[in-house]
Amino acid sequence: MSDYLKRMGTRIGALFSGGVLLREQKLFLAAVSLFFVAAGLSGIFVNTFLYSCASTSGELVSGIKSVAYYNLCLYASMAVFSVVIGITGKAAPSRILMIAGLCLYALVFVLLLFLGKACVNYIWALGFLNGMGTAFFQFNYGDAVTFATSGENRDYYLSIQGGINAITAAITPLIAGVLIDLAGGLNGFTVLFSVVLGVLAACLACCLCLTYSDGNKTNTHFGNVFVYSLRDKSMRYASLGELVSGLREGVMAFLVPVLLFVLSDSNSMVGLYACMLGVLQLTFSKWAEGRINGRNRAFVILLSCLLNAGIGFVFLSGVGYVPIFSYGAVTAGVQSFFAAATFFIFYDAAYKIPNSHYKNLEILTVRELYRNAGRSIGVFALLLVPQETAHMVYAMIGLGLSQIVAWGLFACAGIQIRKKERRFRNKAA
Repeated sequence: MSDYLKRMGTRIGALFSGGVLLREQKLFLAAVSLFFVAAGLSGIFVNTFLYSCASTSGELVSGIKSVAYYNLCLYASMAVFSVVIGITGKAAPSRILMIAGLCLYALVFVLLLFLGKACVNYIWALGFLNGMGTAFFQFNYGDAVTFATSGENRDYYLSIQGGINAITAAITPLIAGVLIDLAGGLNGFTVLFSVVLGVLAACLACCLCLTYSDGNKTNTHFGNVFVYSLRDKSMRYASLGELVSGLREGVMAFLVPVLLFVLSDSNSMVGLYACMLGVLQLTFSKWAEGRINGRNRAFVILLSCLLNAGIGFVFLSGVGYVPIFSYGAVTAGVQSFFAAATFFIFYDAAYKIPNSHYKNLEILTVRELYRNAGRSIGVFALLLVPQETAHMVYAMIGLGLSQIVAWGLFACAGIQIRKKERRFRNKAA
């Protein structure tokens, strides 16, 4: 046991040793952390709020379809603005773009508080603003980290930020759910959204104090990267794999929590479900980091896709607590391995682009374009399905089975990458 503790101490010490954050970097860390706290507190519960309002008002759309319309607008907006950011992101300072995204994101909660139940008449605007704000903040974050930190402490910064984000994702939904239920009814959502606005105000204050410079940015290469994703076989297969995997991901991210809310009529239960997912994803992500490599990626993706396809059949027994929590537990663990393996395949394909190290923002936004396009298509398909529970179950099973196609596409991408590497080695020889 003592040897084990010594090894663990060495690893933890190596992770956090030698790191000193300057005032600017602490402000940046605080700003990003506060944004993710706000997103963690509100993310799932905007969906349950819209469901509650739509199912009682009967205006525009009702129940689950109102939530689906909102998420369709959110994903479509993120897809559109991934292109906008890919093209214009290098023309403006990253901190200004993050502030713009933060303000747009905060406007969603201002409207929710101002409109109340009438928000169901403005679902399109809410989804559009949320998607645009999220895209401007999160997609520019990767670029901003490069400029706000230095080579000496970037790993140290990222280790702290990753830990904060993981803990936030696990505990904030549970806190939010309990808070809503304690305040009671729609008043609980008013309290929560007010707290979220307060957190975002603190985040904005931190962002306004940032003074770092982006330095000299290269011209945008978004068009070059996007065309490469269409012409190059390995990247085309990887991009289509991202699109198909988004079909299930976009729908199940909101559908299962909303079904749990309908079943339990408890936001605390939804928060507990999200907390369970966060803890499992954190645990399995750390476990997956050191175990996925070039030799086993194809098998990991195959196994993940088969499990994602098969677990949907658990709902044939009915939509109850056991099927929902079983589905969440399996997919949370599977998604950790699947995300790590597919990430490496996509970036293996993308970094074959000439001068790819100058095109990180463009590669990120192209990937997000495909992922959010897939999510939008999946939600649109759900909207074509009747709202009866049986049809919803069949839709969940069908979206799960689509992941077998995703495996085939990622497998083809891996084959093309290996072929390309062999050609390079033969030329070098």
